[in-house]
Amino acid sequence: MSCSSIGKCIIILVNSFFMLVGLAFAAVGVILSFFPNFLLDQIYDTVKESLDTDFKQGHIKIPDTADNLKHLPFLNELGVALLILGVVLFLVAWLGWCGACCTSCCRCLLLVFALVLLVIVLAETATGAMFLVTDSPLHENLRKELKQKIHDDFNETSQDSFSAVIVIINDVFDCCGVDGVADFVNNTHYSCGNYTEGCYIELIKLIDDNEQWAGLVLAVLLFLQVLEVIFAIAIFKEGNKISPF
Repeated sequence: MSCSSIGKCIIILVNSFFMLVGLAFAAVGVILSFFPNFLLDQIYDTVKESLDTDFKQGHIKIPDTADNLKHLPFLNELGVALLILGVVLFLVAWLGWCGACCTSCCRCLLLVFALVLLVIVLAETATGAMFLVTDSPLHENLRKELKQKIHDDFNETSQDSFSAVIVIINDVFDCCGVDGVADFVNNTHYSCGNYTEGCYIELIKLIDDNEQWAGLVLAVLLFLQVLEVIFAIAIFKEGNKISPF
């Protein structure tokens, strides 16, 4: 089997997988955007049962159902983002799949695929690096926005969706706010219980503990994509040698 044939097989197999992933992302995006209760009802019932008994009494109130949670900040935006990501991922994978399957008539798709995938690789490298480096501007801005949101909108005696989610996160992950009890300087914070360490600090610890695995997954993903770019360009150039059309 020639190098060109091996390249075609790799591009077809890898992009078949990514087309399925794209469809899955798009499906989740549609559910979050248009049918949020479909997922939230099941997740909320499970989480609610796990809450400490002390949190179900006294000062803390959480909604009885997940109806309010469909108005969570950024939930619709997250759904739209996943939908767009899924569609883009599917289309890019389809370009590579179609170009590799039909080199006689769709060879130009391989060149478009290679260029688009190269841009995606650069974007993934930058985003992945900012996420894995815990003192990056990405983390600093996210932490700042969350702290301001808690300062402005958190009300432990309310049943609004944002406050309910903060209460649940504090209990489930045994943490308090973003950086600790200081985040609640203008609010009560009974949901923190005896926990004083911030939830974002817990997230940072989780990233640090799994940094090698996350980096390995990112490296493998980037390697496969760069390999696809190389094979796509090689197949395109080989086709040009056979026929200029």
